[in-house]
Amino acid sequence: MNSLQAIKKESEMELLLQISLKIQQLNKKMEKQFGMSLTQWYVLNALVDLPGVSPVKLSQVVGISPGSLTQSLKRLANKKWITIVSDHSDNRRKLISITREGKNARDTIDYKLLQIKKTLTPLLTPLDELKKILSSSMIF
Repeated sequence: MNSLQAIKKESEMELLLQISLKIQQLNKKMEKQFGMSLTQWYVLNALVDLPGVSPVKLSQVVGISPGSLTQSLKRLANKKWITIVSDHSDNRRKLISITREGKNARDTIDYKLLQIKKTLTPLLTPLDELKKILSSSMIF
């Protein structure tokens, strides 16, 4: 690797770190203002299109490990944003659905995220480059 490539890789890593920090800040802000993390919003978002989904299928769809998903589901259920019921055909199996309250909470966050997205639109070109970096084998 020549020095120019090393500088480019360092600036790419710096960009990754800056984006990660911004996402963490957004997550904290969302939890404080709305009582919902980005992960919980993402799960609620998926449940809008997947009513009555099993935890295993939901885990596959959202790409969250079953252990992490279980914790998010417990928090969402405690807030009455989802329901978790036994499958009538197999009592060992659980089915998850979003509630009206959950949909309302998700819609509120969607509106807020849309406003944020408008301010981030100028960053789309660097984000496209970042996608290339993340999908490449250069990252671990």
